[in-house]
Amino acid sequence: MGSNDFFTVAYKILSYLKYCYEHGEQPDPGVINERTLLISKAQYVETLRMLSDHNYVERSQLR
Repeated sequence: MGSNDFFTVAYKILSYLKYCYEHGEQPDPGVINERTLLISKAQYVETLRMLSDHNYVERSQLR
């Protein structure tokens, strides 16, 4: 698996959201985004859509 495949990117996003949840912090879009993940904007948006479609995240969490 590459460092930018779906599962790796999804894991990084979910790990960051878990950290924010556990520490009572609001997610900061400047911390985790397509630039920090080294992926395209299209891949980032599509990954968020897929996570949202499967009820892992709300669409507003990282926008």
